[in-house]
Amino acid sequence: MDVAGLRAFARAARDLGDHGHLLVLHSVSAHIDRLVRLIGWDAVPGLEVHCRPRA
Repeated sequence: MDVAGLRAFARAARDLGDHGHLLVLHSVSAHIDRLVRLIGWDAVPGLEVHCRPRA
């Protein structure tokens, strides 16, 4: 997945969050988890990363 794919997730999560729903990313790979945190998208309303990889 590239940044465009993550941007689509973030946009969808914001739209869902506006309506009281969540987009849950479950068991993402370590590099996707790091990228989401680096960009700051882990704070996007409506987006939840569940079962983060172990360090």
